[in-house]
Amino acid sequence: MKKIIFKKLCCVFLLLFFVLKNSFSQSNTNCLSVKYGAGIYSAYDCWGYTDGNGREYGILASQSDIIFYDITDENNVLEVASKQILWYRDVKTYKNYCYAVSDVNGRNLKIYDMSNLPQSVTELTGPSSFHYHNIFIDEQSGRMYGARGLHFDKYLDVYDLTQDPTNPSLLKRIPLSNTPHDVYVRN
Repeated sequence: MKKIIFKKLCCVFLLLFFVLKNSFSQSNTNCLSVKYGAGIYSAYDCWGYTDGNGREYGILASQSDIIFYDITDENNVLEVASKQILWYRDVKTYKNYCYAVSDVNGRNLKIYDMSNLPQSVTELTGPSSFHYHNIFIDEQSGRMYGARGLHFDKYLDVYDLTQDPTNPSLLKRIPLSNTPHDVYVRN
């Protein structure tokens, strides 16, 4: 199933690449750029999600939005929801929730309830002071790992999502000798 989601996300990015290549052949645009009106905004991250009915979605975090695409039919990719947010760099999912993080000061965790897809996505209020450059969610254990990407913050935080996915609780702060940029946890 994950291979199928990955293939569909690749199709979305290839589609964006060819559209942008033909539309902006004279400009310096990479395959992760998305055109909105008169501006071009960079994409930071993408993730896949499959709902309880087997519908597949691609989630794209751009410079100005989080965009939810229905990618169930790879020949008919549809944007089904978009939420305007600035500088959120990473997205992951747990159950029917999407989590978006930013390491920019003043930003908090954004949580989106995706249980009404493809009709809508509901933004929930996440905890404040939740500044991470990257997160990883172990869906089996219900743990979320937050990596700070700032030079003075050298730690990895571990949160529990099983008790209340809309209010992650801090389980442990692990000091690190180097500044983490990306995170993947196994076992």
